[in-house]
Amino acid sequence: MASHTRILSIAGVLALGALTAFAAPQGTAKSSTKTSTPKVSTHVVEGSVVAVSNDSLTLRSGKKDMTFKLNSETQKPASLAAGSQVSVNYHDEANQHLATSIQPSAAKANTKASTKK
Repeated sequence: MASHTRILSIAGVLALGALTAFAAPQGTAKSSTKTSTPKVSTHVVEGSVVAVSNDSLTLRSGKKDMTFKLNSETQKPASLAAGSQVSVNYHDEANQHLATSIQPSAAKANTKASTKK
């Protein structure tokens, strides 16, 4: 009878040890898993406004036209019209350029000196 009690005691200790061993990795797995947001790569471009509407802006930068999506979070000046020189901060989202802010920029001065004599 004493050996029977000893076997049950050993089995109980082993079962308790196994239970805590299996429970520990689950608790550490939760603490090591962190939810993080992916980094968004932002860009800046300057150019002349070609067209503007409530939800889009077309900008000519050099010889290239770029179209930006505007939303309620886009910071923009009250007066934004075709021909305005602006700087646009944006990031790419769902295969579109999403403008985060639009600021007026100074018109580029003509740097070519006149050489007529």
